[in-house]
Parts: sequence; C-alpha cells; structure tokens
Amino acid sequence: MDTDTDAPALPFYLKRADGSVSIDYSDIPAKIDGGSVLELVMREPRVQDQLSVEGKSVMKAEVAIFANLCDLPPEAIAGLSLKQYGRLQEAYASFLA
Repeated sequence: MDTDTDAPALPFYLKRADGSVSIDYSDIPAKIDGGSVLELVMREPRVQDQLSVEGKSVMKAEVAIFANLCDLPPEAIAGLSLKQYGRLQEAYASFLA
C-alpha cells in the first residue's frame, strides 16, 4: 500500500505540499543574492532533470539538479554551507522514498 502514512517521517525542516517540498532555513538562514533566505521550495524531480545532467560529475550534476528544482542558479546552491546543502539532499531523497 502506498499512502502518505506509510512514508517515512520528514525532519522538522521539511514539509511536503502539492508535489513539492519546502525546506525551512529559519534556524540557519541561507545567503543567496546578498539576502537571507529562510525557505526554499523544491519541486518534484522528473526523469528529464536527470537526463539534463548526463555526463557531468556526480557533484556538479547534483548541484545542477537542485538548482533547477529550486529555480535558482547553480552558483546559489554552490554557495550554501554543507549543513544547508544537506537539507536539499534530504528534500531530494524524500521524493525517492
């Protein structure tokens, strides 16, 4: 059976809604384009997102996919701290569970 109640619980900083996941950065604000960002929204990935990064290194591909899914330039994702980036990885993984 494939229901929301069967899905693993998300951490407090991830919220699923309407085919996307919001990532809360209120406790560790992200600096993007000179401002503090308290939330990012990642849309659900599609196969095309994977195909668009074919041939790139694993890390560059992941950064490019996350940037695309969050509607940001790759440089914005690359400028995140590892803790902030880890939340993006968890958000992405939540679509695969």
